[in-house]
Amino acid sequence: MKYQRTISILLLLISLITYLIYGNIDGLKSDIIGYLKFTYKITLILGLIAFVPWKDLDLIFIDAKEFTSNESYKQLIRKLRFRSLLFKNLSVLILIISIITIGFAVYTTITAPKIELEKTVVNWDLASIKIGAIFLLIFLIHILFRVFRYIVRLSGYYDGISDALEIYLIDKEKHDLSKLIELLIPIKYDIRELKQTSVAENLKKLIK
Repeated sequence: MKYQRTISILLLLISLITYLIYGNIDGLKSDIIGYLKFTYKITLILGLIAFVPWKDLDLIFIDAKEFTSNESYKQLIRKLRFRSLLFKNLSVLILIISIITIGFAVYTTITAPKIELEKTVVNWDLASIKIGAIFLLIFLIHILFRVFRYIVRLSGYYDGISDALEIYLIDKEKHDLSKLIELLIPIKYDIRELKQTSVAENLKKLIK
């Protein structure tokens, strides 16, 4: 994996250098420019392909081998690390969805056509639907951010357990595993189920 990342970085650097050469140096022959463009594209593609951890791709995005038996501490730590990584990927996905939703809402608000109130008859049914949709959107974004924070804490919880196990394996005689876990998993990583609140309570908090 280390050599694969090194090769990937070298290919991406070659791609960047060739792009800067044919993009900023005037007077180059057309055949040389064509060669540099081809080199830029092929090294960029190969660099991106080499950067992907193909061996562990299914573990990172699909399955962390939760149902396989653990035959050693190292296998358990590896499983916990991938479990944490799965939660991190999920938290990033939730954050991206939240940002896109907020951006779309802001964009539609800014680009909405201006209305002359004096000459406009208010359609109260349509207005009530829009107001309800706005409150629903705010409520959903609030829920998404709560889930995002919860998943990030859960990911940190598994990372803390993995760190404790790794330190314990360095010298079992000097370290107490229970104390290491207590030290590396602070109380702030509260992984209990999120407290369910009613819609009315959430709206009161938003208004405040």
